Amino acid sequence: SEGAEAGREPGKRPDALSVGKIHRADKNEYILSVDHAVGSDDDLPPKGPKPPLIDGCSISVHLSADRMDRLESYFARWEGPIVAVIYIRNMDQELPIVQRFVRGLRVKGRSNFHLIYVHARDPKVYPANLLRNMAFEPVRTKMVFLLDIDLIPDAGFYRYVMGQYQALLSEAGTKVFTIPAFQGVSATDLVTESEFPVDKEELMGMLTKNTIKPILSGKDEFWEAFKCLNYDAWYTSSEYYLAEYRWPCEPYLLGATDQIPLYDERFVYYGNDKAQHVLNLFYRQFRFAVLPAHFLIHWPHKLAEWADQKERNSHIGEVLELTENFKFETGTEAGVNWHTGVKFSPGTYRVKDGVKIVWNGKEWINEATGVATDPLA
Repeated sequence: SEGAEAGREPGKRPDALSVGKIHRADKNEYILSVDHAVGSDDDLPPKGPKPPLIDGCSISVHLSADRMDRLESYFARWEGPIVAVIYIRNMDQELPIVQRFVRGLRVKGRSNFHLIYVHARDPKVYPANLLRNMAFEPVRTKMVFLLDIDLIPDAGFYRYVMGQYQALLSEAGTKVFTIPAFQGVSATDLVTESEFPVDKEELMGMLTKNTIKPILSGKDEFWEAFKCLNYDAWYTSSEYYLAEYRWPCEPYLLGATDQIPLYDERFVYYGNDKAQHVLNLFYRQFRFAVLPAHFLIHWPHKLAEWADQKERNSHIGEVLELTENFKFETGTEAGVNWHTGVKFSPGTYRVKDGVKIVWNGKEWINEATGVATDPLA
């Protein structure tokens, strides 16, 4: 149940009831209140069972209330549904801004949105994975594009997705899709949306002029997060190609809603919060397909307080220990070597308290009873 993992220390073995389940946080630890603004009653949280998913592709995104200009850009560029969690630190100052934004959507006749207002308990803490899950779970479409608010899709991407919708959906049982991200070369490049390239042709020209570069590819930046996408292949691609996953690769993913796992909400502090989610999909044997012609642009911003280097350093040991724990738990549950991601051969077994638990290629089975069982319990 929700909140069951809130008190468990990072790095400790999970109890029998929690193994194999993505760990949920106690919302009350981070959130004072939650409210919803929807474009239609169909987007309200269901009171009964969740209805079947419908055709289409939604954006799922989280943001703090000081980045509403980014959300406005999403609505201008993405005609499909958008589910956004807005983290409000100061209700008196920020809630009126968010409410005015919603009124603007309605005046424009926009009805396919679900905005979730979250009142922060501690303004200095940003529980990213909790917020990501809150933005993901209400998605009603069969496909979803998972984003962070400072990554802006090019204006043609939604129409491309819908034009290729059936083909993408047909492969989404074994693949997740991504597009490369770029950023300005200097602090004065791409600081306003009017400077963003409108299509791949213009982007390639900006690369030649050295005003744009692959995201985080500079000196002392975190290129390991995106270099797995093989940007050189994308520059000349006319159809999708498969990227070779390497930890800690963490591209922005589009996939089948019913195939995407939740984020692990134990990752509260900065570091590996998104990488763990991508790794989970890798453990589940998904392939990563890079789509041609479309891209994301990073809209620069002041470094958030939760990502400040001093704040990062104060929690780095906890994050690293939690990461190793997550890899072990999630890899074992998925039946893979958690170091390599290679699937176990049928017949691989573990012995726990004298009980032999055997991997049959799909799940772990208690050899004595023949019943599916938890490999770590």
